[in-house]
Amino acid sequence: MIRAFLIAGLSLATYLLQAQIEAGFRPDEARDLIALCNSFTFLKEVGSDEEIIPSSYRRTYDSRSIGMDNRFQVYRADKHAAIVIRGTTANPSSWMANIYAAMIPAQGAITVDGTPIPYRFAEDEKAAVHSGYALGVALMSQSVIGQILQLNRDGIYDILITGHSQGGSLATMLRAYLENLPAGTIDDRNRFKTYAFAGPMVGNQAFATEYNYRFSRTQTSFSVVNPDDMVPNFPGGTGDGVNPINLFTGRSNSNDFRSMFVAALFQQFSDSLAVMANKMGATLLQQLRSSVGNIEMPDALDSYQYTTTGTRIEIDPVYDIPVTAKDDGESAYDPKSLQHKPYVYYRSILIMYFPEEHKKLKRLVPPGVN
Repeated sequence: MIRAFLIAGLSLATYLLQAQIEAGFRPDEARDLIALCNSFTFLKEVGSDEEIIPSSYRRTYDSRSIGMDNRFQVYRADKHAAIVIRGTTANPSSWMANIYAAMIPAQGAITVDGTPIPYRFAEDEKAAVHSGYALGVALMSQSVIGQILQLNRDGIYDILITGHSQGGSLATMLRAYLENLPAGTIDDRNRFKTYAFAGPMVGNQAFATEYNYRFSRTQTSFSVVNPDDMVPNFPGGTGDGVNPINLFTGRSNSNDFRSMFVAALFQQFSDSLAVMANKMGATLLQQLRSSVGNIEMPDALDSYQYTTTGTRIEIDPVYDIPVTAKDDGESAYDPKSLQHKPYVYYRSILIMYFPEEHKKLKRLVPPGVN
């Protein structure tokens, strides 16, 4: 009998060791996850994401639009799962989440229609985070926790968290939220690993220091960035950028120039960004009431100092994008304006790490561009 228990225990230990998420940046994980991040664009622009979803993954959940038009999918692959968060959409409430960049304490509660949603993104009381992204995570939190509990019931405890653009920022924030939940909320056997693609910054130095010590130092959180993509430099306040508006939307050069004009305007008032962000936040909350409900946020802080989180992985820009030319022979798109696209991130990772796979691609232009 004792021998049987020992064998059973050894088998369980072996299974857990084999199933455990490996620390460190893995190109195959990055490739698969940025492919999954492309699902939302393919579904919208092509009508199907069949060509982009890795064969080893199957989608088991696709949420409705939540809160500020946030949405997430759950995929399973063998002994692990992936939570994939959508980036900014054309919905005004979605880009409001980016603009609502006032900083709030990393511990507190957000009240929606009279119901408090407690949150804790860090242990350090000096840590502060992005209001819009904190609200986004708070509104998604119960749905995400429900999906994690379902995964646990099915014996899955290894979970990758990912997203592109706003989705990348929400992935980082969600990781911090889950790791700081009260004991017993989710199983402590859960192991998380984060790949944030093209994500804007989400917190101040105190938040970043704690986050990086707990998750970057252990090589389980990565920020994958194209250096020619300006979006990860936002919001500013640290010398890396000054614009609290993220350039997510817009499919033409005119939209990009308009966003850059707004960025230049904010730069003229960089010494009072906290005041501007706080005033803007109050206005945005009024506008969000129709889509989200009556929201009561923690008092905003008199600071606006964002810094980066996650181990930075720099990928190469991709300028070989054969877009349709206009009548005058000029390209309809400035290639640099396309560097933020999730499909460009996907192509870059293939070119760098899986060149033979890239040669087999039938599509070189991001969906919706031509």
